[in-house]
Amino acid sequence: KKKKKKKKKEEEEEEEEEEEEEEEEEEEEEEEEEEEEEEEEEEEEEEEEEEEEEEEEEEEEEEEEEEEEEDFT
Repeated sequence: KKKKKKKKKEEEEEEEEEEEEEEEEEEEEEEEEEEEEEEEEEEEEEEEEEEEEEEEEEEEEEEEEEEEEEDFT
């Protein structure tokens, strides 16, 4: 009779362990997702900065060209 109770307790403990493991996995997945999102945001920011730099360079080039044209006449 006592053995049956022990078995039941072991099963409960196993279930609890499994649940804990699942929770841990979920937490890890969430963390990974957050990291990925952060990386994406950083990449986007870098891209924006690059675009801004390119625009500035283009503007400078245009200004130089205009100056050259003025010099030419």
